[in-house]
Amino acid sequence: MALGMNAQVMEKYPGFLLSQMSDNGRYLVSTSGVMAIFDRQTSDMFPFSTSYAVGLGNAVSDTGIVVGMTDNFRKACYWAGDKWNLLPMDTPNPSYAMANAITPDGRYIVGSVDCSAITGNPLTMVSPVIWTWDEASESYQFGMLPCPESDVTGSVPQQVSATFVSADGKVVLGQVTDYRGMIEYQIVYTLDDNGDWNYITSGTDRIVKDEDGFLPFPERPVMPQSSDYLTDEEKMAFNKANQAYKDSLEIVSLTGINPRMPWYEDFIEERREEYEAAMEDFKARSESFNTDFMNYSKAYTNNLTGHMFEFNSHKLSRNGRYYTANYSYPDPEATDLSEAARFMSPIFYDIDNVANPSVMVAESMGTYSICNDGMMAVASPRTDEKDSRVPSLIFPGKSEPVLLSMWLKENHPEVYDWIAENMAFDTDEEGHPVTDDGAKVFLGTVRMSPDASRYISYCHNPATGGYVSYFVDFNANTDGVEGVDAASGRIVMAYDRSLRMLCLSGEIRCVEVYDMAGQRVKTVADPAATVSLDGLHGLYVVRAVGSGSASVIKIACD
Repeated sequence: MALGMNAQVMEKYPGFLLSQMSDNGRYLVSTSGVMAIFDRQTSDMFPFSTSYAVGLGNAVSDTGIVVGMTDNFRKACYWAGDKWNLLPMDTPNPSYAMANAITPDGRYIVGSVDCSAITGNPLTMVSPVIWTWDEASESYQFGMLPCPESDVTGSVPQQVSATFVSADGKVVLGQVTDYRGMIEYQIVYTLDDNGDWNYITSGTDRIVKDEDGFLPFPERPVMPQSSDYLTDEEKMAFNKANQAYKDSLEIVSLTGINPRMPWYEDFIEERREEYEAAMEDFKARSESFNTDFMNYSKAYTNNLTGHMFEFNSHKLSRNGRYYTANYSYPDPEATDLSEAARFMSPIFYDIDNVANPSVMVAESMGTYSICNDGMMAVASPRTDEKDSRVPSLIFPGKSEPVLLSMWLKENHPEVYDWIAENMAFDTDEEGHPVTDDGAKVFLGTVRMSPDASRYISYCHNPATGGYVSYFVDFNANTDGVEGVDAASGRIVMAYDRSLRMLCLSGEIRCVEVYDMAGQRVKTVADPAATVSLDGLHGLYVVRAVGSGSASVIKIACD
């Protein structure tokens, strides 16, 4: 492929699942297979984890900062240089803390944190937060975004998140989860000229029939604690009996007698009538609560439309003007809604006209990114667990999606031809490998850059059982590149442990495998796309040599 000022770049990443890309296309993040950050400018790869975990690698800035979480959802963090760094949270021991998005310049990070210790409200499990880079201290500073005191049902929301941020840090998109965890809808925060955050919500008109049709959540009675009714003397008597009980447990094997554990109420004498009256009142209020809760639940269910938004599926354009989500609803053509199939379609919002969103009617289609002009990258079917989805583009103002393959064939034939050559897997209709002409092209799940000039995609390779990804830049600036084809000059290696295969991409002349003593144990000249490492056990260093470039990785062979 000839190089020029506007060359098209295509790169294949076998064994990787590329799920995030910096806006400028320099950094790519793989969150399965080998979990790593790629710097395309320097050809460096930084592995950041040895196993898949939700929340690692949620987003990446143009400066190479990756945000996510660590320690089982308890610590929000960011990757910079060569390590994870904890973000300040100003709240002790949160049960949940995750960084979700970052601005291209790395100045702002938004996320979701258990802030109940700050708010004093334990019912809201997750609150929206923002971290701002402070030049003076060279660190991120913690701040909270405003959180609605009640959800659409009138109760305290279970969760309020912050999951996307505009390039200038002035628009944040999140989601509200109602008290019962059954209803999701969007919330948009905007920063005004006075530096104050405001918010609006959207979508509630689609998921509930009447916002005034919910009953207040009934107050749950609290059982009296028998220990509260003991006098000091009675507490001493209980403690004495409890110690005797513990002592007797040590000789059960000798006596064969299982002692009876003492109970607080056994020792209440002076305030016995008061305690029994409190218990009777509790039983009566419990019966009333059960009746009130049944009425509440019935009104709650009857007030739902059967339409809903998929949890955590929303996306925001980088300019902060458009957002989208996956919208689920019964088949609009069905006559019996109780037996109707459910549809999943992208719903599109213009922040200047939130009251009138548009829905792309589809049986099973999900949205995966939205560009600054409102174009959406979508794929169907949404529910395919193997990720062998068919990607399409929905252009602003258009009512029908355009298949990505057809759009590429018409507008970027070189890219189309490259994909046909590099992303065709020999499988039959059920996804099983075939030997003759059953090759099927997989374009995978696509995520576009804000200006739609580049995209990443990952898909499931049915022939190997692993993932394969690729990167496309439609309008790459190749100034200063001499003698190296931008589409094939880079070397990418990954080890697929389950298959004991080394996956390769690029023009590679030789692969050498060394043990930890520095002895070369395997050499493969002019390797194919995969190299078997059967028979090797332990730690090894693999070196791949190409035309004017080389790459080294360390692997562990079981």
